[in-house]
Amino acid sequence: MIKKLPSGRWQVDIQPGGRGQKRVRKSFDSKAEALRFERWAMSQHDSGANIPQLKSDRRKLLEILETWYLAHGKYLRDGERRYRQLKRIAESFRNPIAAKVTANDYLVYRAVRIQDGISPKTCNNDLGYLNAVFNELHRTGEIIYSNPFGKIRPIKIQEREMGYLDQEQIRAIFTELRLRTTNPHAILVARLSLETGARWSEAEGLTIDRLKPYRVTYDQTKSGKKRSVPISKELYETIKKHLEHYGSFGAPLYVLFGEPSIAPVSSCPRGSVRTF
Repeated sequence: MIKKLPSGRWQVDIQPGGRGQKRVRKSFDSKAEALRFERWAMSQHDSGANIPQLKSDRRKLLEILETWYLAHGKYLRDGERRYRQLKRIAESFRNPIAAKVTANDYLVYRAVRIQDGISPKTCNNDLGYLNAVFNELHRTGEIIYSNPFGKIRPIKIQEREMGYLDQEQIRAIFTELRLRTTNPHAILVARLSLETGARWSEAEGLTIDRLKPYRVTYDQTKSGKKRSVPISKELYETIKKHLEHYGSFGAPLYVLFGEPSIAPVSSCPRGSVRTF
């Protein structure tokens, strides 16, 4: 049975095996959570499966992060990077018992991060990663308690101003490239990025199988979705000849534009350097 306690919480009080068998009591903040747990506990008993979560869940935060990664995270496009960041967060929390983590733990962590100069956007990403972990583990029944961060609002961020290069700046960039680098790919990658609006990582990741008359297709995009962009016949033939000769655009090239001496780029808003 499920009953409401004087504190306002909802308590599940059942004996899955019937009268005289082991009694299970557990309290939740909402009736919906209590109902979910009751159904889950009864289904576990009916199937003959063990019910380890009926005992107090003493797993540490790092342990459930590993469970999430092995079952779900490693299949994400950015799963490894996300897992590394989640482990850093857990260590900042001092790796508490996951079931005892509270919203305030994250709010204190975020306040310290902001004070240390970390951007609100990065803090919002951290919150999104934590929410995704707890929601997925709860959805799959790996944990029976609710997401402790589910009601935290992300920091409201003012839309960032986009930066654009005028014709004079574009000419200056290509002049600098011709003068300052011997890399055989740099000018063509810069041109491809400029003419298709691609990020540097997208342009330099282009392979010949994604080059068609007269378009390029990017599949390693930030959104994870494929995008095809028309190009001129002249650019198509230039890229085709280049890739047939070299095979690829080689190692990452955007670091060329991190030099403060390249004034047209350094004048762009922060975060817009990799896209013309």
